[in-house]
Amino acid sequence: MTNLKAFGQFSPFSVGFDDIFNTLQRASIPQSNYPPYNIIKKGDTYHIEMAMAGFNKSDIDIEIEDNTLTISAKKEDRENDMEFIHKGISEKEFYKSFALAEYVEVKKANMISGILVIELEKNIPDEQKPKKIKISG
Repeated sequence: MTNLKAFGQFSPFSVGFDDIFNTLQRASIPQSNYPPYNIIKKGDTYHIEMAMAGFNKSDIDIEIEDNTLTISAKKEDRENDMEFIHKGISEKEFYKSFALAEYVEVKKANMISGILVIELEKNIPDEQKPKKIKISG
């Protein structure tokens, strides 16, 4: 059953929108602000930039399931004989998810100077794009 508490006023008019309401419900769950990130839009493309100081590519997992992009990371344990005098760079594991709109696809992911950059593109199929109708006669 779909949780429509926040959207109950629309339920008499919403047949088949269960997935949208579920996505909005997931997106409304508070998440940590760690790690810091930016979301940038350039035309039909989006970039998620995420600060990944202290993480290697092998520590990061990126997954898409049910129009949800999930980024998680877990740092390998360091040597036991190390003693930090000061630890200002966080290496705690995290899990962050982003709800993706229909037709948004992940194109690529890169690590540039400690910033994870994920490029997404809204790729609307031709049959879904607006069409001009010629008036005949």
